[in-house]
Amino acid sequence: MRVSRIRRPHAIIFVAWALHIAAWLMPALNVFGFTIPGWQAFFTACSVFWPDKNASYFALIFGLSAITTLAFVVGSPLVTFRGSRSLRSTSAWIASGAFIANGWYVFGGFETSELRVGCFFWWLSFAILALGLFDLANQNDPGLVPHTDVLPERTA
Repeated sequence: MRVSRIRRPHAIIFVAWALHIAAWLMPALNVFGFTIPGWQAFFTACSVFWPDKNASYFALIFGLSAITTLAFVVGSPLVTFRGSRSLRSTSAWIASGAFIANGWYVFGGFETSELRVGCFFWWLSFAILALGLFDLANQNDPGLVPHTDVLPERTA
């Protein structure tokens, strides 16, 4: 029986997904004495898109976090398994930007006493995803053969 090895970039991305899934299930915030799990924090962030909501700075930040989370959940598996090298690289930069943008929660949006482990796992998952995607984009894909290897050498 042949056992295939998992490649390093896929292992890194798997860790990012595991952290992200754990963040959905773990406590993320403590607001007014109530602990909110990650999935509920996500739906609360999505509520800024419902009609009859007043636009504010906080709505922009919450909306951005909801969009980055959706991109993580939907986009990262597609990019990992089906994306081209340039798409993986672009997605890695986007994940890096999401890590920086979502740092607002940790460094300015909430008191650190209000944040729970799920929030940190969620935030860190973007950085680890970016590292995995950068690594994956820089790997030589054995399925891709450079043109120089396919063309015969010229003889003069």
